[in-house]
Amino acid sequence: MGRSFSIEIKSRAYLDKISILDDDKGVLLEGEYGDLCFLSLHEDKLLEIQGSKGVFRIELTKNEISKLLEPEGYP
Repeated sequence: MGRSFSIEIKSRAYLDKISILDDDKGVLLEGEYGDLCFLSLHEDKLLEIQGSKGVFRIELTKNEISKLLEPEGYP
């Protein structure tokens, strides 16, 4: 199951590095999204992390988040 995501940065000045690696080996984005302002889950399927300088969004359900946060070995 694929997951979509988006990264929105308010200014190019907040980006430190953008690298597109040769031979389809990946892409690297580094920068600053600022102070954490807000965390929300839209329609139980889109996690949104808002910072003062940008926003990160990823397809992730509340149930998946809960499972990932369970202690290891928890039944």
